[in-house]
Amino acid sequence: MPADRPRFEVRPRWQLRLSIGFADQGALYHLLDTWDVTKGEEEYTPSGVTLPVQVYPEDQEGFTQAFEDAMRGNGELAVLGLADTER
Repeated sequence: MPADRPRFEVRPRWQLRLSIGFADQGALYHLLDTWDVTKGEEEYTPSGVTLPVQVYPEDQEGFTQAFEDAMRGNGELAVLGLADTER
């Protein structure tokens, strides 16, 4: 491998699924802007929005607490496991 090729570190991320009501969308998007998350595609349901996100393992606990605080008990967060990091 040539020495001038950049190297990229692949770090694992936890896959989470966030489900919220429409009234909490603003609070959720503000929260997501303050964390280093990778957002998936939103899915709209009759009661709100479901959004997959990925967070680094060291951020999972803090992000989970921040989500619970921001949603004031109105949202659901499911931990789905480690995200697939294969390219």
